[in-house]
Amino acid sequence: MKWLLWREYRLNRLILMAGAVLLLAPYVVGLIVLCWAICWAKEPPVIEGLPYAVVVFGAAALYSILLSLFTVALLGGNAIAGERADRSAEFMAYLPVSRGRRLASKLSLTLLATASIWAVNLLVLGALVSLTPEMRWSGLSQHASSLAYWALTSLLIYCVSWLFSSLQSNPSVAICTGAVSPLFVVMGLQAAAWIWSMPITSRFLPIGYPIASLLLAVASFAAGSVYYLRRVEP
Repeated sequence: MKWLLWREYRLNRLILMAGAVLLLAPYVVGLIVLCWAICWAKEPPVIEGLPYAVVVFGAAALYSILLSLFTVALLGGNAIAGERADRSAEFMAYLPVSRGRRLASKLSLTLLATASIWAVNLLVLGALVSLTPEMRWSGLSQHASSLAYWALTSLLIYCVSWLFSSLQSNPSVAICTGAVSPLFVVMGLQAAAWIWSMPITSRFLPIGYPIASLLLAVASFAAGSVYYLRRVEP
């Protein structure tokens, strides 16, 4: 299993490097903005009763989570189609390694990468909240409460990318399809609301989006996994 994980790391090394850049880029930008503001104002600014550093790094954590959606799409789209594109899937087909173990290694790499990204950002948000209790009543805390939606969106993007990655050998198609899948879910809900004459500003979208996204994610992952395990060709 360690060898399979190492193989998956080599296949996705550039994606993981890009994910690390996307993880740290908002914090670097936030640090530059903070330093510039302090040097320009000669004293740390205060926004809505919160220290400027808390606002900047809180926003950086949220932007970092948002950018992680691109990393998830890249990992899902490249999971199966990537090894077909570079012909390494044909080499693996001759080795006595079951597809179940290969599938488990792909999922393990994604879980490790995603858990690392979320752990860093949640630790930053947790530290900010613990240092500034008044942050719980600010607008920043309201944005932080939407993390469940971002987590569900991340799951949707990965599962749809995984499905299309299992169907063909072009990672770009799988990545783009997964990346736009949340948009199609919202468009579908808006169309349903229009057909049923329901106001989209009601609870239809806030409740319908999590349900539709979860159902589509589960169906896509199950279909992609079954197709990958039962496919005769590499």
